[in-house]
Amino acid sequence: MKSPGIDDIMQYRFLSQLKFSPAGGQSAHIVSQAKDDNGYRHELWLCSADGKLLRLAETGRQKLFAWEDADTLLFAAERCEKDRARKERGEVFTRFYRLCIHGGEAVFAFELGMSVMEIRPVEKGHWLVLGEYDRNRPAVDGLEPNEKEVRLAALRKDRDYQIIDEVPFWSNGRGFTNGLRRALYLYDEAANTLSMVSAAYQEVELYALSSCGRYIAGAGREMNGIYSEKATLWEYDRVLGTTTRLSVGRFHIRGVTYADGELLFSGAEGADYGLKENGGFYRVDRPSGFIHLLAGHDATIGLPVNSDCRLGGGTILKAQGEHLYFTSLLGYVCGLYRMHLDSGTIEAVYDEAGSMDCFDISGDTIRCISLAGQRLQELYALEEGVLERLSGYNEAAYENIWHATPVHHTITDQEGFVFDGWALLPQDYSPEKRYPAILHIHGGPKTAFGDEYFHEMQVWAAQGYVVLYCNPRGSDGRGDAFADIRGKYGGIDYKNLMQFLDEMLRVYPAIDSARLGVTGGSYGGFMTNWIIGHTNRFRCACSQRSISNWFSFTYISDIGYYFGTDQMQADAWKNPEKLWEHSPLRYADKVKTPTLFIHSDEDYRCWIPEGYQMYTALRLHGVEARMCVFHGENHELSRSGKPAHRRRRMVEILQWMNRYLRESGDQNEQE
Repeated sequence: MKSPGIDDIMQYRFLSQLKFSPAGGQSAHIVSQAKDDNGYRHELWLCSADGKLLRLAETGRQKLFAWEDADTLLFAAERCEKDRARKERGEVFTRFYRLCIHGGEAVFAFELGMSVMEIRPVEKGHWLVLGEYDRNRPAVDGLEPNEKEVRLAALRKDRDYQIIDEVPFWSNGRGFTNGLRRALYLYDEAANTLSMVSAAYQEVELYALSSCGRYIAGAGREMNGIYSEKATLWEYDRVLGTTTRLSVGRFHIRGVTYADGELLFSGAEGADYGLKENGGFYRVDRPSGFIHLLAGHDATIGLPVNSDCRLGGGTILKAQGEHLYFTSLLGYVCGLYRMHLDSGTIEAVYDEAGSMDCFDISGDTIRCISLAGQRLQELYALEEGVLERLSGYNEAAYENIWHATPVHHTITDQEGFVFDGWALLPQDYSPEKRYPAILHIHGGPKTAFGDEYFHEMQVWAAQGYVVLYCNPRGSDGRGDAFADIRGKYGGIDYKNLMQFLDEMLRVYPAIDSARLGVTGGSYGGFMTNWIIGHTNRFRCACSQRSISNWFSFTYISDIGYYFGTDQMQADAWKNPEKLWEHSPLRYADKVKTPTLFIHSDEDYRCWIPEGYQMYTALRLHGVEARMCVFHGENHELSRSGKPAHRRRRMVEILQWMNRYLRESGDQNEQE
């Protein structure tokens, strides 16, 4: 029987953007897979009412689509070299094509002179468009070819310069965003006109369209030199042509939708637990604008369980009939729940182990994309609380291949909080043998591990490592009080991690306590940096996309100016000592652990100087250190980076662990 290997990720298929036809019955979704030219192939698939699957478009470039009607899909694509050449010259546009699901070739529909993120039909020939607006870029649409080329040439010259007059001035995954806004537009296909319905100073992060097509709601931060920390909620009336600002700077908003014309949203004011507070569900009365709390919900909406085996998203909040359906993380399971719109009562629709990544519902029919039953993503039908698998995109991943089954443990800390942890045991594990172990720490910190499939941890287990991971204080899934470690980073969370490790050494005496490694990314990278400055029990470490210095993170990261101050409960002027107290760099002179640093040079979430600083400090203090920099990648390297880069990252980590943790007689390392 074969074991999971690093290169298996090249064969995995990732599902996203599940959407039912307006008539119900059949649905469409995107299937993505790594391809040879170091990118991903994206295909549009149809699932019929009786569960039959059909690939609709074969160019491999479909990521954005919408149902126009029961028989027609609209999708965006660059289908020829001429289009790609235009993009290389600096033109910004999105071309859309129509495709009849019953057969025939795709037909060109229209082109919009902007980068489009999403599109939805409003009524025949009218579309709601989420696109990117650049206040600093002169328009080139409608210009004569010669004049257009002159203006594009000037824009290409300006690429050598970047003017900054906003905070934040960049965004992870988008690059420099100074002057860029995600905006909502109405597009009239017959007249070929675009009308902006959001304000030019707003970043649209969430939006909804009422089923009648009259109302459009949007939520997002406002720019006044600095993006607001909390969102503004507004509604546009297509009949009257007016916009009403419903809430300004009161809520952190996580979801927006309509139910029979009534505006609903999920969010929190943050009065008790700050930026990451869970909150509840609200209804907005029209025309008074009064906001009613329908139900509190001490859990995160829409956050899937951590995995490196998904690419893209989908619907996580939708009203249907008398209920509001939503995905939510409770414990270590991301399931589907529903709230009764009148009573506010919340009940589970599906809460079995795994992660429901997105869903759609039409009438009484629910379909979802899930990591379920220790399997990679597949398409499922949900009927009476039972998942019926409709697809087998990743069936080959299980053919005569061994996979480690997570062993679940619960730990109670000294303050009485219970937290979850897991162990992956190597193939043919025997208590009579001795094994090295890797402690893996998740990011966030308000995210969570579960017992879903996680490729790189399976690879480590296949290589003979006991893999340990848990959800310490600060993690998601157990409510606000459990998740709240503001001003306490490196305290109770560190103690939980060490308590978990001690318990695993007791439960699994075959683990060699002299051969322990530790790794993690983002918050997990921060904690790895913190650990090596506070204990020498690990023989080696790998710190990924980390934080080492709260001063530099807070004033450089795309989220630092509000996330850093919220999480540290301090800033550089009111309490600078606290920022330094919680910075791993402060303790770098105590480090003895050989450490590998992995960082990407376009990571604007945890910018690369966070890695450079810690790496340099260790070298200055005589500690063996290595740094691997990935050019052109960002904070999402391990989840959506170029396939070759994802492979190299896993090779770097495994080779580093093997170098320090393996002994003769262990299983052979992978190349």
